[in-house]
Amino acid sequence: MAVKSAEQIAAGQMTLEELHEAWTQQYDAVVEQALLAYIKHAASFARRWGYNWDDAQDIAQDAFLIFWSRVRAKDYNKPQSKALTFFLGITFTKIRAKRNTAEGHSETSSDEETTQQWGDPDIDPEYAALLRIAVSDCLRNHTKKERDMIHLYCEGYKYVEIAQEMNIPFGRARRQVWIAVRAFRTCLESKGITPG
Repeated sequence: MAVKSAEQIAAGQMTLEELHEAWTQQYDAVVEQALLAYIKHAASFARRWGYNWDDAQDIAQDAFLIFWSRVRAKDYNKPQSKALTFFLGITFTKIRAKRNTAEGHSETSSDEETTQQWGDPDIDPEYAALLRIAVSDCLRNHTKKERDMIHLYCEGYKYVEIAQEMNIPFGRARRQVWIAVRAFRTCLESKGITPG
């Protein structure tokens, strides 16, 4: 196994497969460094959802227990997914459960409800949750006009169609869409999501 650098680990570049292999090969320093970085990211993530530092750390610890048991058991369907992304997805699920409990809702949901909420059951719900949050966060960085352009682009519209839809000249549409989509993709990649 090619051991990742400290910077790559902290930035969430280690895949689930690499983390599992580091654990089986007893690269304790690598595993410890990765898990400490992930717990720190998860606690910060929970803090952004309005929890105080103690609650955020509790959420991160709970998510860690689930995450680490799944990594050790190789209980994940996309080995090349980034480990940090997977961990933050589990953290979001814990945040959601905590909010539901606080609001008096049940923490559990039926398979039918889960399918309705997340769509395709083959998609990992934790990853879907993280993807939804990342997309929402990244779109907030754009103006309404840019968001509309990104939506049209993602729906498969060509530049000329976007120009007609937005009622702007073709050259300007092409330039503005390219800039907005590039910034959007960069933002997603900074959150550990690799756009398709």
